This record gives sequence, structure tokens and C-alpha cells, in this order.
Amino acid sequence: MCFFEFILSDNFFSECEQINPLDNILTNDGPQFSIDGHKYIEALRHSHLSIYEVQSVHQNKFTAKDLLQPDKDEITLWKPTELRVRQWETIGMRDLQLPAIDIGCCGAYRFERSTALDLCKRIPNELKRNAKLKNPKNPDFFTDVIIIHAWLEYIFTRLHDPKIVVAGTKEELTFITDSYQTSDPEALSRQLSKKLELTAVDTEDEHSPLAKEWMWFQSVDESENTLITGRRILAHFNLVDNILEVSSLTASRANSARELLKDIPEHLLKFSSRSSQKGFPQNSQKRYPGFGQPACSTPGVQLSDEERQEVILQFKKSYFAKWLDQPLPALNGKTPRHAATLKTYRQRVIDLLKTMEENDQRSVEQGLAPFDFSEMWKELGLR
Repeated sequence: MCFFEFILSDNFFSECEQINPLDNILTNDGPQFSIDGHKYIEALRHSHLSIYEVQSVHQNKFTAKDLLQPDKDEITLWKPTELRVRQWETIGMRDLQLPAIDIGCCGAYRFERSTALDLCKRIPNELKRNAKLKNPKNPDFFTDVIIIHAWLEYIFTRLHDPKIVVAGTKEELTFITDSYQTSDPEALSRQLSKKLELTAVDTEDEHSPLAKEWMWFQSVDESENTLITGRRILAHFNLVDNILEVSSLTASRANSARELLKDIPEHLLKFSSRSSQKGFPQNSQKRYPGFGQPACSTPGVQLSDEERQEVILQFKKSYFAKWLDQPLPALNGKTPRHAATLKTYRQRVIDLLKTMEENDQRSVEQGLAPFDFSEMWKELGLR
């Protein structure tokens, strides 16, 4: 629908004349339309794209604010059944200005908030440069092209360069396995079991000198503001015959594990090779049960759907309560509570809250319990 609207509504140029397909459609010789259909085509002919922020969503309609022209009044648009929008979502779309008929918005170019806000800064600057050219392009058409080009770049970047990152460090998830050869597996087992950093997991006595499998755990501090509680796995050590394999989820963890083994004599343990794979291999859980999963203080507990929803909701309440006083890189190290009192940071806090609300709505669509952000807005003095 986006490309259909673009092709029909925007101007294309031949060598000597301006061409728009709708000029022919709207003539007496064109296709026959109903009165409402003709109004839609005519409105489409004169429409142009802008960046909108969804303000509220109702059953059949939604209201939106033009971010490129913030002084304009909010608009109300009919929402087709197949178009799912969320409050605070940022979308490139056309206002056809047809309140009398049930047609308002069809094509929607969805952007992440940060991308949309960058566009709102970029487009006015591009228009100023365009105006200084000897033969400037039509400003409305120029804006349409910028939005569509940014949208194509955005979706193709997401399609072809997906990155999964570790919550705590934001490092790209890369499954790395270092292989070592040992001339004496029993002596190596004793050496590894003496290391205080490692916990044996394949024997009843975790200090057994005959252990063949170890985990390197790290405690997770609540101040880290991550979804993981208790402890995380830094590396998994597995000794099979004369081969020791050390597996980690990031390059820094793999390098730390390798550093941990440096004090073992080379005649006993010799590095062989390193393999890596982006993302998490499908067979990794089969090879190392539980590896890569968040450690939990109460493993093995089975919850009903209602209990699970309540646990998630309580976690959200605890997480967002701490978030208010958590220094954030997005706020240059300031807490949201402090930043909300500063004129230069207030809008940044608003944008962060809107992003969190939109993400929470996505989780609700997946069947999770919703979180009420209204108290956070009030506590920060933003409503």
C-alpha cells in the first residue's frame, strides 16, 4: 500500500514534462469510481508524507500528531482492521483530510522512535539545502523521498544485519568455543577443580578431582538493571577424553576464560583452535543443558499462567521503580528523576517513557500483563 500511494500521488518527471498517474485517472476518460472513491483518489493526488506520533488508539480510529509540523492540530484517522497501531508509535503516513468518509490512513511507514526523531531533525536541514539549489526540488516531494528512502534503509538494515546482544553488556551474542588438548586429563581435572572461580557440575561433590564439567558463574548485582537475577554463566568447561572445550556467549567472556587458564602449564594444556558462530546455535542447549539461560534463584518451579503474569507484573513494578533513579547513558549519566527537572533533558525523558510504553504494548499483544505507566508520568512531573 505504501508504494501504491507513492507511485500514484507523487510527481515523476519525464524529459520535458511533469507526470502523475492520478491526473489521467481523474479525467472523464478514466476509470469509474463511487463518489467516495473519487474523493479518496483526489485527496491522494494532493497528499504528502509526514512523520506522525500516535497519541491515542480507539477501536476504529486513532489520533496522531505531526512531528514535522508540531504547531498543527492533532488529526483523527480511520484505522483499517489490518493496520495495528500503538500509542506513541512513530509512523510515516499521509493525512488525506477526509473526515466525512471512512478513509484516512492506508500506507504506514513504521520507524523506531530514535529513527523518527532523527528524521524530524534531518528533513528541515535537507529542505534548507534544497532551497538554496539553482533548481530546487518540490519540498513536499523531496520530503516524501527522504522518508521513503529512510524507511527502506531502516527495514533492509534490520533484515540483513540482525544483531542479538547480551542484556548486561550490550555485546553482540557470539557462541565461541575454544578447544584445548591435554596430555593428562586427570591432572587437568585436578587443576581446574582447584580454581575458586569454577564450579563442578557433573559430580555430587563439587570439589571432586575427577570432575569433567565446570561452570564459571558471576553474581548479578541488582544495580546492573538487567532482566537476569541471581547469577549469569560466563563460560562452560567440558573435558572429554583429551579435549577440553570452553564455550562462551561473547568474545570478552571467551577471552577472560582463556586468561583464566594461562597459569596451567603448556605441557598439560595446549590451545588448539577457536570457532565462533553469531547468535545461539540450535544444538547448544542439547549439548549444554541450561547454558545461556538466565540463572534463577528458584530453579525448577512450575507456575500457572496467572502466577506467571503476576510474577512478570511484579518484576515490571520493581524494575521501573528502580529505573526512575538509575543513571542512564541516554541521559548522559543522569537519572530520569533528575533529568525530568531539567529543561534540556525533559523531552528526552518523555521520549524514553513513550518508547517503554510502546514496547510494553507489544508484550501485551504477546499475552503478557500490561503495566500502568501513569504513576511514573506523575512521579516525574510530566503529567
